[in-house]
Amino acid sequence: MKMIEDICSNSKLFLSKSLDFILTTNSQLFESNTNRMNHYLNKHDNSSLLFLNEYIKNVTEKLKGIQRFKQQLYICNIINLLWMYIPPIIFILGSLGNILSFVILRHSSTGSMTIFVYLIARSIVDEIVLIIGLLRRWFDKIFDTKFENTSNFMCKMIHFWGTSSSLLSVWLTVSLTAERALVVSFPLHVSRLISYNRVRNLIIILSILCAILSLHFCFTVGITSNCSHKFSKPSSSSSSSWLTTNQTIQMNLTIPFINYNTKIKCFEQCSILPQYSSLNWY
Repeated sequence: MKMIEDICSNSKLFLSKSLDFILTTNSQLFESNTNRMNHYLNKHDNSSLLFLNEYIKNVTEKLKGIQRFKQQLYICNIINLLWMYIPPIIFILGSLGNILSFVILRHSSTGSMTIFVYLIARSIVDEIVLIIGLLRRWFDKIFDTKFENTSNFMCKMIHFWGTSSSLLSVWLTVSLTAERALVVSFPLHVSRLISYNRVRNLIIILSILCAILSLHFCFTVGITSNCSHKFSKPSSSSSSSWLTTNQTIQMNLTIPFINYNTKIKCFEQCSILPQYSSLNWY
C-alpha cells in the first residue's frame, strides 16, 4: 500500500518531467540529425530507409512511454477518489456496528455467555483498529500530512497501538473459533472447560501478550531524516526533479555523461531507526 501511495503521489510530477525530457531529447535528436536525414533522403537508398525506420521507431517508443504514464496517472486518480469517499463510509458503518454490539451485548438480558465476552472485546479492539488504521490514514490523505511524523511520541504510539490492536483482534477471533470448536466437539464437557472467568482471564492475558509483542516500537521506531537530491541541468532551470538516494545512485550509473546541478532536500518521517533496520519486515 505504501508503495502505491508513493507512486501516485509522484506520478504527476514524474509524468511532467518525463514529458519535458522526452520532448527535449526528441528535439535535440531531430536538430542533430537534420542534415544526415536530408542526405539520406536525397540518396534514396536502403540505408536511408533503415535510418528513418529506426528514428521513427525510437520516437514511437517514447510516445508509448508517455501513454503508459498517462494510464498510470488515470489509475492513481481513481485510487485518490476511492480514498476520498470510501474510508469515511467504512468508518461510520463500522463504528456504528461496534457501538451497537458493545451496548446490546452488555445488557443484563444477555446474561454471562462467554461468546458475548469475546464479541464485546472485539467491538472495542476493532474500533481502535478503525481509528488508527483507517481514520488516521484518511486524515493523512485529506490534509496531505502524516500524524506519525509530527513527533517521536506520536510515531511510537501509532505503531504500538496499531500493531497491538490488530494482533489482539486476530487472536480474539482465533480464541472464539476455538471455543466454538470445543462446544461442538465436546458438548458434555463445555461447562467444565469453558467459563466466564476463564474467558475473561484469557482476554486479559492475550491483551498483555499483544502489548508485549508490540512494545519494541517504543524504542525501535522514531523520527528519522530522509534526504533527496534535486537534479537540474545547468542550461535549464525548469528541467529538474527530486530523487531519493537510491535513485541518485541509479541515475549516476545510467547517465554519467550528463552534468547536473544538485541540491539536497531533507524531511523527517516516522520509520524504523537505522540501528534496527533488520526489523523492518512489515
